Amino acid sequence: MMNAPAWIFVDVIMRMPMMKQTTGFIFLGMAIFIVVLVLKSRYTLNVSLGDHVERDVTNDRKLIPSAGVLEAMSQNKIHYDETDDSILIPPEDELKTMSPKEIHNFYHSYVNSHQILCRQQVRVGHIRDGGWDVCEDEKYRPKMPCLVYSFGISTDFSFDDGIAARYGCEVHSFDPTVKQPDHQRGKNMWFHPIGIASVTNQTRRGPMMTLRDLRKKFNHTNRKIDILKMDIERMEWSTIPELLTGGALADVHQLAIEFHIGRVKVEVGKEKYLEHLSVFQQLYDAGYRIFQSKMNINQLVTSKIARPFVPCQEMFFIREFT
Repeated sequence: MMNAPAWIFVDVIMRMPMMKQTTGFIFLGMAIFIVVLVLKSRYTLNVSLGDHVERDVTNDRKLIPSAGVLEAMSQNKIHYDETDDSILIPPEDELKTMSPKEIHNFYHSYVNSHQILCRQQVRVGHIRDGGWDVCEDEKYRPKMPCLVYSFGISTDFSFDDGIAARYGCEVHSFDPTVKQPDHQRGKNMWFHPIGIASVTNQTRRGPMMTLRDLRKKFNHTNRKIDILKMDIERMEWSTIPELLTGGALADVHQLAIEFHIGRVKVEVGKEKYLEHLSVFQQLYDAGYRIFQSKMNINQLVTSKIARPFVPCQEMFFIREFT
């Protein structure tokens, strides 16, 4: 059955002179053809990315396994945490026995998995790129006097502004590439032209500091950080291990991180996947669990050995404190 807008369009065409009717129906046919192509391409993209199906966060915790997980399960290469059914990263010696295709599929299945249930999730900031998810379950929701660190801003402060407005938190925004001086942006909101890194030094991008040194600088050493957000363009891989070993994440409740892997027309090698899975293992060992994960589908990278993948993945973690 044709919907109301389509019938209106047909009615308008029928009121036209015969010559214009023909042209109108041609354009209508072309429009329908384009819509069909767009819908077909979106379906194809969803399938090519591995048929990931997210659960209803208000319902059962388990996910329908992705294609990569099903393949690994058939070969007994998937490990599960018996307490919560979350996917575990196998020991390094087992990972090394996987073929490049197997480890590719396992990595992308892992980063799209969920490990803990958060029933109340909100998107703060822009709905698409620029916004970030926050878990608002009672034990995790930021409560005043809360503190948020946001690394990687560019020109989009929507998340930072939204956090300050929604929770009344003290928000510190950091980006060494933004050509603005250190200043207070508004009530409880500050901007600092500084980046986060594994060492404190001066780089061509600008000044970089470890999280531990930043907390000392702003007298936050004895305050917990409710949310730490990072979008730092591949520097996350070298920064996170230092955050963990240096103890700077010991009292951080939520993490929102965009992970970057691969580039268009550049194949990701097995060694790189091993390195990155090691970082995720360190986060897991520190008590962080994935409550949400979203693919940034602005780019799609083709692979010669496995299914296509997206190079940017937003991942959201919570850590329970006793």
